[in-house]
Amino acid sequence: MDLQPGDMFLTTGSWISGAINAIQTWWAPDGRSVYTHAGIITHKDGRTLEMTIKGATIKSIWQHDHHPLLIARHSGMTQERFDQGIEGLGDPKSRFYPVYRLFLYLFPPLTRIKDGDAAVCSELVSLFLFRAGLIPYWRGISPDGLHDMFVHWKGFEIVMERS
Repeated sequence: MDLQPGDMFLTTGSWISGAINAIQTWWAPDGRSVYTHAGIITHKDGRTLEMTIKGATIKSIWQHDHHPLLIARHSGMTQERFDQGIEGLGDPKSRFYPVYRLFLYLFPPLTRIKDGDAAVCSELVSLFLFRAGLIPYWRGISPDGLHDMFVHWKGFEIVMERS
């Protein structure tokens, strides 16, 4: 598979996926939701940057090999934009997982509350895209919101999808 730095992925399978999916499905305009986790592919070998309960973590896309997986790419992603987006996230070691933000998704308008750059997994991906200059906002985007963006917005293409 031809992975590129700046590709993004969606998957499912964490211990809290069922609850996340139920809330996303309830609020989804189309009434459907599949993916419950998101991350950024940082290297061609599949290394990723993800928000987990341990905070920002370097992992591998291949750790999600036994779960549904979607990989998306933005046509405007260049090395310069990738660097700009990653630098805009700050030091990953200083990022903690903002568990409280999950509760804001029970009533999605609350996710627009400004609390610095605290971000759950999908917001980390959208903050990366925002700082790279590819999308106009980042706060409050769920994994299902990213899926809708990847499928319906101009500039995004699905590189691979496996159920």
